[in-house]
Amino acid sequence: MKRMAFLLVALLIVGVSLVWAQMPAGGPPKEMLKMDKGRFGEHGMGPMGPRDWWNDPEVREVIGLSQDQVDKIDALAVKLQKQEIENRAQMQLTEIDIEQAFKAQSLDEAKIKSLIEKMANLKAAEVKAHAQFRLDVAKILTNEQREKLKVFLRQKMEQRGRFGAPGGFLPQPQPQPPLPPGGDEND
Repeated sequence: MKRMAFLLVALLIVGVSLVWAQMPAGGPPKEMLKMDKGRFGEHGMGPMGPRDWWNDPEVREVIGLSQDQVDKIDALAVKLQKQEIENRAQMQLTEIDIEQAFKAQSLDEAKIKSLIEKMANLKAAEVKAHAQFRLDVAKILTNEQREKLKVFLRQKMEQRGRFGAPGGFLPQPQPQPPLPPGGDEND
């Protein structure tokens, strides 16, 4: 009975992993994320908002981004993209190995568990790579630039109706208390 329960759980995990693995590492395909040709042109959504936001002239001007900062962020983005490609390939190969392990004449429980663990580690590596990218970019920007970028991206998303709507992913601005009748901010 325990073996049957384990097999059902393992099949469920593999099934979910296979569905999840069908999506490329880093989220949905870029075609699904591309914005219409507006302020960010062909840029999709990336780990910190619109992908390649640092190459948008308006963003560069608003937050005061230097060419040196742009070059550093570009280098980090290329590094992340390469990691994503390698990780995606490893996940796809592991997916094939999992499928083959379940098709085998006799199920090798240890092998299946090992492959599931490998898939989990690859997914964790993907999350870590994106977090490291965000951290590295944050280190390149000044505190003032990070704050300006947050405000800028929030405004852009709210204008587009993405994530900034009540209940969305971005924190909502706190309402300011009303001024007393006839009062003035500068009093």
